[in-house]
Amino acid sequence: MNPKTAQVLLGHSSVNITMNLYCHVTEGTLISEMSKFEAEEPEKGVNRQSGVKVV
Repeated sequence: MNPKTAQVLLGHSSVNITMNLYCHVTEGTLISEMSKFEAEEPEKGVNRQSGVKVV
């Protein structure tokens, strides 16, 4: 669902409230998304960190 739509349906005053309450990053999602990120060709002059701490 679009976050803005969820905000309106839930009656939150801002989309930030909705996102902070209902959007969570799991370790599996983080690993999956990092794989996609690392697969992209790096831009010149951009220094990417290789380590990410999951809390």
